[in-house]
Amino acid sequence: MSPAFPSGPQAALVRFAIRFRGIVAALACVLVAYGVYALGRAKYDVFPEFAPPQVSIQTEAVGLTPEQVEILVTRPIENAISGVPGVRTLRSTSIQGLSVVTVFSIRRATSIATGKLSRSGWRPRPSSSRKGYSRLS
Repeated sequence: MSPAFPSGPQAALVRFAIRFRGIVAALACVLVAYGVYALGRAKYDVFPEFAPPQVSIQTEAVGLTPEQVEILVTRPIENAISGVPGVRTLRSTSIQGLSVVTVFSIRRATSIATGKLSRSGWRPRPSSSRKGYSRLS
């Protein structure tokens, strides 16, 4: 009985690799070198962000009921932000004396949203350490 040698494309590939091991080793080195080169040129933001970019707008409306805050404060802010391209989700909460609008978006949209708020008359409160926006008179 003679030993049977395997045949097929996989066996042919293995025989080629053994026969021309210098060429296979050189190709492997070229592939590793290209991988190191590509890794060095890769942008750092190729990994996904775990926290989505967002803008949170907190507005105080002292003495107003939740319904009044909704009508007079929250809805105008929502209307100003809703047309911004790239906005994924817009969430708002109106409670007595306080409106909170949170915009979840792509990174570029957060700067657009902030700029749109500034142009529409909303600006950050400079006198308070809390994050928020107040209406310019």
